[in-house]
Amino acid sequence: MKALFLVYLALISSSTFAGWASGGGDPKEVKVKPFPNQKVLSEAIELLKKKVNETPLHQKFKEAFIEDLELMKSKKRFYYIPKLFAVGFNRYGGDYTKLVSNGAMTEFEKGGAIYFSKRARKYDAKTLARVIAQEVPHHIFRGKFQYDEVFANSLGTYLIVGGEIPTKPYPAAQIIHEEFDHDLRDKSSLKVINKARKKYADNEDVLEVLYYLSHELYKLRGAYLDYHVESTAPITKEMMNQRFPRNTRITHMPKLREQFIKKCVFVKYSAGPSGISEVMSEKLTKTFLEHLHLFKNKIKDFYLVEDFYLPATKVITDCGIAIEDNQGEVYIYKAVRRHEDNQGPPPSPFPTI
Repeated sequence: MKALFLVYLALISSSTFAGWASGGGDPKEVKVKPFPNQKVLSEAIELLKKKVNETPLHQKFKEAFIEDLELMKSKKRFYYIPKLFAVGFNRYGGDYTKLVSNGAMTEFEKGGAIYFSKRARKYDAKTLARVIAQEVPHHIFRGKFQYDEVFANSLGTYLIVGGEIPTKPYPAAQIIHEEFDHDLRDKSSLKVINKARKKYADNEDVLEVLYYLSHELYKLRGAYLDYHVESTAPITKEMMNQRFPRNTRITHMPKLREQFIKKCVFVKYSAGPSGISEVMSEKLTKTFLEHLHLFKNKIKDFYLVEDFYLPATKVITDCGIAIEDNQGEVYIYKAVRRHEDNQGPPPSPFPTI
């Protein structure tokens, strides 16, 4: 006798239970069974692997996608729900009383089980592959796009149907690049990086160069031009101590320096079509740290500055990173949202650059 498993499914709203892609609303206990048509399932998995490898998408994305398929296959994590009347349902034309179940649901974790609707037992390999392709993104992405059904469905459809890489409502290639490429290799980013290095080689002010690098990269990668990295104009350490007494020297604390550069300077946010993801925040932090090392001969000290705000900006973080050069000048850098009323305590009297 085949084993039966119990799961709680939520069939209407997507927000009732965390950890599920699809569903919501009032929970209903149903029984699930192993997916019966193993031959078609194997054909669907092989077809999907072939289609993924044929795309021009990032190699690390392809590897993660196929690894997830292999994990689900080895763990036998494909099920169907005999009494599930609809997942991603459609209705018969003109009839609001009859629903057609044509999808699946899954969990937000690597190799998470996929639960097909009853209708999926009759799918051919291509149709089944398309359904699986729309669930795997929920396993391999992090952040807002792991939970976005529109993104997962459009990407999964492209993988099987082909055509142009989706750009609406989300730029799939850019999102994949940001998620799976841990270095900034795109042309726009490299242009900024190379210009910053030239400025440093031309003996420009190192604090200005770091401002250019952080400001341009953060603005370039984000969803809204209103999100920027800004800085005070040059001040001295004495002025910093007077105006912002809650500062801590972190020059010889590399882990803390990395942690607070990410928290205070390259702050993640989800607004707009792409925002700054956790992964992108990590990439920007890594790039900035690499250049701090390259420019170390002109840098004296680093400080975490708490309770730090800039004028005419909306607060998205309450801290900044202060960098002191060999001449005793200090810039304090932080992420802000510009052109908004200040939401924090009275702002610093020091102008931004």
